[in-house]
Amino acid sequence: MKVILSIITVVVLVFNYFVYSFIHGNPLSMYLYQKTVEQYLESKYEEPFKVEKVKYSFKQSTLKHSYYTATVKVS
Repeated sequence: MKVILSIITVVVLVFNYFVYSFIHGNPLSMYLYQKTVEQYLESKYEEPFKVEKVKYSFKQSTLKHSYYTATVKVS
């Protein structure tokens, strides 16, 4: 009985993860996307950048980001 309950629990958890990923995006992919964008911006503009927010667009099935420069210039 415990084995059947464990299998049902695992199946429900995996199903919930796929539904969440389908609607909100895969958390691991979002993290990797954020790091890739930061590295690209830093190599292109030679100044540190910080990706503030990564969002998944359910309608377009794409990731979007907002970023800012990590250095504050004080005059």
